[in-house]
This record gives sequence, structure tokens and C-alpha cells, in this order.
Amino acid sequence: MNTHIKILAITLLAALPLSNSQAGWMQSEGDFAVSSGLGYKDNANYFDMAGKSMKNTCGSGFNVPLYAEYGYSYYNTLYATSSLDSFSCGVTKMQGINDIEVGTRGHMDYFIDHNWELAAIFPQHISPTGAANLPKQFGIKAGIHSSLRLEPYQTFLTESEIQKNNVAYGGGIKYWTGDVPGELWGYVGYSRILKDSDWAKDIGGWSFNARLDAKNSLGKTHPTAGFAGVGTDQHDAFRLVQGQIGFTRTLSVSESMNFSIDRGLWGKNIGFGSGFFATYSKVFRKN
Repeated sequence: MNTHIKILAITLLAALPLSNSQAGWMQSEGDFAVSSGLGYKDNANYFDMAGKSMKNTCGSGFNVPLYAEYGYSYYNTLYATSSLDSFSCGVTKMQGINDIEVGTRGHMDYFIDHNWELAAIFPQHISPTGAANLPKQFGIKAGIHSSLRLEPYQTFLTESEIQKNNVAYGGGIKYWTGDVPGELWGYVGYSRILKDSDWAKDIGGWSFNARLDAKNSLGKTHPTAGFAGVGTDQHDAFRLVQGQIGFTRTLSVSESMNFSIDRGLWGKNIGFGSGFFATYSKVFRKN
């Protein structure tokens, strides 16, 4: 694995827990990756049914993302992700562990950056399906992840320049038991190495990351629907498009720090805000 690919790999890992979906990458056999950090989120807005941004009674909160992935074999990896959250919404205050997602990824072909994903979602104290007037529900998530691969003859860029860039994209569906509606999700992201690492001189590199995430509920729209936040009726349909930009600093060939901000850009019937996140990632390599 060359230096550019290693930097892109750790860059993608650093961004994983922040957007609640994964990029088109799998850990090598025997490698174990972990990632965590701290985020601050302002939830003072919501999009109404017409897509207009409105103020609400929700305040700020903190988020600690948790992610782990093990390269079980060349063909499959196992992963688990969740978060610790503390936030308020009007008179409602909640803190605890969010839903726990446990799943596996496998190759769609012989390349390491085209894969499928299947996961089980176990509801916890704080849950997207655990609003005040709804029971928590077990969920299943399925999706695909990929990266755009270019060859030198397909572009005016040199091979070295191509290796510095990565475009990742993916999507899928979440299905919940009971009468909670399913959800479609998808993303597209771009990362570029701004400065190569030089470990002979103990100098780390920098990368730029940008990403768009979208989700769309399969629920029905009610005439009196509120925004999909704590204590609201999440049988209602909602949509959200969220943007994220950030920078990743490689600390070693297996460690990195990611700093990013995100913001809800457009939606219907859902709460949103702005957030800042700092995440540390490390890969324990077999060889």
C-alpha cells in the first residue's frame, strides 16, 4: 500500500463516525481500527413541512462518537458504531448511549473500495426511534459503498495527482420493526491530500474533506406534523440534506486527527443545526 493510499485510508476512517455512515473502504485482514472524539452541536433550528428554516426550543448538546472495525478476512470486515450524547429540547433533557449498530462489510469485486454492508441496529437510551411517544425499535441497515477510480488515460491529471484525490459515494436503506417507517440514506464525499507526509523527517500530512449526506423517511406526511426531534411523532415523513467540511492531520502511518464542521442545508419536517467535531483515529496493523 503506497503512501497516498495509506493517507486516504486514515482520512476516510477519521470521518466515519461524524456523519453516521461509512465511506468506501475496508480494513485489511487482521487490522483493527478505532475512532472517537468530541462534538458540539447546536440544535436550535428545524425545517417545517414547506422546507422553511424555523427556530425551535432545542438547545446545544455534546456528542462522543464511537467506532471500531476489524479486518476479519480479505473478503469481510466486522464493525460496530455508536455514540454518547447529551442534549436538551425544551423541557426534555436526555443523555446516554445512542443506538448501537453492529455489522459486516464485504467486497463487491477485487478492489478494496467497492463493498456492500449489512448491519443490525440495537435501540438504546437515546434513539432515533425512541421519541417520548414512540417505543424504541430494532432496525436493519443495508447499503453499498464505493469510490471513483480513475486511470491516467481518462484525465489530464498525472497518476500522482490522481492518487491524491478520492471521491466516495454510497447509499442504502434502514428498516425498523413495528410501525416506525423505513429510511433511505445516501452520501457523496471528496478528499484530497494537501501535503504529503514525510516520516523520515517525522512530518505529518494534511488532507481536505467535504461531504454531503441525505436521508429521506418513508413515512406518510400528516397535516399537523411537527419537526422530527425529541418527543415528536416520527411516523411523519422527513427529509434532510447535510453538509460537512474538514481537515485531517496524519500523525503517523496509522494515526490521524480530523477537525470538521457540519450544517443542515435543506430539509422538511426535521430538526437541524451546526456542529463542530474533533476525532482521533488509529489503526492497529497486523504486519
